Amino acid sequence: MASKPFDIAVIGAGIVGCATARQLVHTFPNRSLIVFERRGGPGEETSAASSGVIHSGLHLDPASLKAKLAVHGRTLVLDSCTRYGVPMHHCGMHVVVSPRDAPHLIGEVFALRALLRRARAQGVEASVISPWRVRRNESAVRALLVISIPDVTVIDVPALVRALATDATRHGATFRYHTAVDGVSPLHDAYALMTADGPIRTRSVVNTAGLGATRIAALAGFPHHRVTLYRGEYYEVTDSALRDAVCGLVYPVYRPGSPGLGIHLTKTVDGRLLVGPNAQPIDRHEAIDDNRTPPDAFFNAVHPFLPALRLEHLRFSHAGIRTKHDDGRIESDFSITLDREDPPFVNCIGIESPGITASLAIAEHVAELLTPVLQ
Repeated sequence: MASKPFDIAVIGAGIVGCATARQLVHTFPNRSLIVFERRGGPGEETSAASSGVIHSGLHLDPASLKAKLAVHGRTLVLDSCTRYGVPMHHCGMHVVVSPRDAPHLIGEVFALRALLRRARAQGVEASVISPWRVRRNESAVRALLVISIPDVTVIDVPALVRALATDATRHGATFRYHTAVDGVSPLHDAYALMTADGPIRTRSVVNTAGLGATRIAALAGFPHHRVTLYRGEYYEVTDSALRDAVCGLVYPVYRPGSPGLGIHLTKTVDGRLLVGPNAQPIDRHEAIDDNRTPPDAFFNAVHPFLPALRLEHLRFSHAGIRTKHDDGRIESDFSITLDREDPPFVNCIGIESPGITASLAIAEHVAELLTPVLQ
């Protein structure tokens, strides 16, 4: 504890933590910064499970912080991908009403209109197109009604996370991998972060610990933050002809308040075709591999608009966990708060989808919160 303290500590090196570290070393170039990550490298937990979609903001409540940061963050992420040479796939998105939904067509039409209103409120280009027109780009897709959102991109998330961590390191950040924070002790003008290597002092903390963010917050004296955990599973289409017939993203119609956007199709930057994710509530992080959802559920979700799919075409790919902030809203929002000013402590809670899209804007937001108390 006698060593000189760091000025800033970031806990968690997922995409939000790496983006925040990069932003802070540029905003505060004369401040020392350390990043703690319990895994062996950056972006190896929640960020690694992402499908890489950089969202337009279409599905978000325009009044939410989540929407504000996603719409702004989208531009920042794509600019960074260009600057760092991160692979991208500009593919667009189609939101479809499948023939199976014909008995509920009126309800589907109202839901599509609600999405179009959200698109207009956020300046997102979106239009209704005919089923015949969608088949020009997505020859395997069958639909009665379609919204086309051309401005959607899929990126190589691990490559972006590595680039952000490298940028932060080049500008003075220190990364400590295989280093979990097991305790947080507030001091007079700093914090002592307890690790297996002993306590590390820091004058300010940014909690971007993802799945562990509420635990870190509670250790620091902020037990009021609560989240609900959802497991999202993906299957992969193994049939090469069908995989090649899908070019981009195909989503069902979203219902506000649903825990996810519905099981959908995603063409990744490396050419795979993913089906998912679902949203299964779980009670602990370790349950990520418990009671795997059978492929039938995924087949039944997308077969109505991808009729060439066969059950035997689906192979389990991977799963991840999302944390939804328990804020009492129908559509949960991000919680990014300066919970203590002296010494400063910022908590980032419930950073789920579209967290990848919003990541660099979240980093800017954190820097804005810290500027008055660190200058």
